Amino acid sequence: MNNGFRVSALGLLIFFSCQVSASIEDYYPYKLTPTSSNYGDTGLMEMPSGRLQEEGTLKFGISASYPNEYTFMVASPFPWFEASYRYTEQKTLKYGPAAYSGNQSLKDKGFDIKIRILEETFYLPNVAIGIRDMAGTGRFSGEYIVGSKRFGFLDLSLGIGWGLLGADGNIKNPLTSLDERFESRNSVSDEGGTFNVTDWFSGKRSAVFGGLEYSFPKQGFNLKLEYDTSNPDMGLSGPAMEVKSRFNVGVSKPIGEFLDLGLSFERGSEVRFSFVMKGNYGKKSLVPKSKSAAPKPVFPLTSEQREKVAKDKLILYRSLNRSLRSESIYIQGATYQENKLDVVISQLQFRSYPRAAGRTARIAATLAPEDVEHINIFLMNGDLEIGSINLDKREFEKAINNESSDSELLYKTTINGPGNIPQYKQTDFQPKVIFPNFMWSMSPALRHQIGGPEAFYLGQLWWKINTHLILRRGFSLNTVFGINIYNNFAEFANPSASKLPHVRSDIQEYLKEGKNNIERMQFNYIWSPFKDTYAKIDVGLLEPMFGGVGGEVYYRPFDSNFSV
Repeated sequence: MNNGFRVSALGLLIFFSCQVSASIEDYYPYKLTPTSSNYGDTGLMEMPSGRLQEEGTLKFGISASYPNEYTFMVASPFPWFEASYRYTEQKTLKYGPAAYSGNQSLKDKGFDIKIRILEETFYLPNVAIGIRDMAGTGRFSGEYIVGSKRFGFLDLSLGIGWGLLGADGNIKNPLTSLDERFESRNSVSDEGGTFNVTDWFSGKRSAVFGGLEYSFPKQGFNLKLEYDTSNPDMGLSGPAMEVKSRFNVGVSKPIGEFLDLGLSFERGSEVRFSFVMKGNYGKKSLVPKSKSAAPKPVFPLTSEQREKVAKDKLILYRSLNRSLRSESIYIQGATYQENKLDVVISQLQFRSYPRAAGRTARIAATLAPEDVEHINIFLMNGDLEIGSINLDKREFEKAINNESSDSELLYKTTINGPGNIPQYKQTDFQPKVIFPNFMWSMSPALRHQIGGPEAFYLGQLWWKINTHLILRRGFSLNTVFGINIYNNFAEFANPSASKLPHVRSDIQEYLKEGKNNIERMQFNYIWSPFKDTYAKIDVGLLEPMFGGVGGEVYYRPFDSNFSV
């Protein structure tokens, strides 16, 4: 064996051992991730960080202290994007005149976004750009660019802030050298509701901020330290506060998978408590885990039974129908011909269509006659065909019995887009579908108006009745009826004075006069006029306060990552 081969073999051995070796973090009892700031977005306390929560995560939380209390909802539909909706209660200010709002404290709404512009690598940090209070009153508005770099259990963050985040003014706005328009900032207004685009990243004052978050996975908490550049002693977002220190320190501890608790000491005198409820719905099944876990056993047919199936296709079709139904997968058509078996399915059980196809293939392979070599599974979403998976039956059976690998099965599998004619229309066996098909459900529900000047919460408890009438494939009527149980809408006292045509601005009248109501009565027709093209028409009461006609055309090439 020559030296070159030995060096290459040793290099490969080291490489693969690094790839499969377990990290010491895998053995700690707690899995710690970057935590929420006081405003709800992923960050330190008052300052943001370059981190974002995991894709598919939705969280609700409260960060409480005096004088500002934040209630927030944060969602991450993409790994590079985080959006927050927030209410700030300013306890040192009143909402309005006492005769109108009583002792209700001021509530300020805010909408924030954060976008990752650079993903962390071995040498480079995770970098994000963000805007706080992008269409609000401007009391808490601020923009930032921040990077975070992880070194073991230590996560360091450093950034530049504008607006409230740049109140410290420890540097001159670096963008003023590009254009003098970045020097002026006049974003504070009494009403809000407009995008103050000209104020973003503007103002003569900017500030460099930073902080760190250190994880203790063995003990199960994160320690946070930051340099706060929001300077509440300047009174930019409300009455000036005493600040004894620009450094804030806090701890955050997860309680199980869905709850985080936080405690911090800020500005040298302020104690803040927070709790956050969260869940990753991108990884959740649409049904309870007990219903979507392991596939149900399917007992293989005996040789005698397989001979009967080969002679009488109807026995095969009925067996497939019954076994698939036990997995909440519904057969739309099937054809057994020579050495292949076609099965068309529709289902709502699994978010993952490959999983539904796998369950179907397992059942079909078990029940199919011996001469079947190929199983073709056609997938439908509602009444529209979206693609097909064509499997080699022998290779599939070897893979599920651990006699072959997934890659070998994938190599012998083809995935195709929908055909010009839906496959269920061409099958030998088509289960009888009786139209019209009527389904309904009902439950208690809540309707809210939050943060108004008359009262913080105006709402209704009502009984919601949903009906779904399927008249034919692709054509249905959806209706939502509401029956009032209790409401306090009589406290509404702020009618719209807008000179524009009133639609949503007349919400008070809709709620007061429509305590019992038809919330929706909508005809839908969905079809595919051409290959890779889908269309939808809606007619009726489309949502509360709106009726009319709507439509969509969606072009989705099967083999493309882009659609229109």
